[in-house]
Amino acid sequence: MLTGIPLFPGINDAKDQLEKIFAIRGLPIVEKWPEVISLPNYKLFHFQPYVEMPWRRVHHVFSRLPEGGEKLLNSFLQVIFTVIF
Repeated sequence: MLTGIPLFPGINDAKDQLEKIFAIRGLPIVEKWPEVISLPNYKLFHFQPYVEMPWRRVHHVFSRLPEGGEKLLNSFLQVIFTVIF
């Protein structure tokens, strides 16, 4: 809500919200994050095989951020799988 509007506005449910995030950051895969399969409800959802987009291709989506906001947001949206578990 840095800009006053949600960056990934889910319309219907949690799956819709996750689809929007995965379309930009990529889908968590077992090869990079083996523990993902042990998360509750992991097997309930079936997602397209999203691949993480390079930041330079998506930064325009967040063009309303104040100066320095893109760098900060990019650091928040990094998934460091070894830190999660």
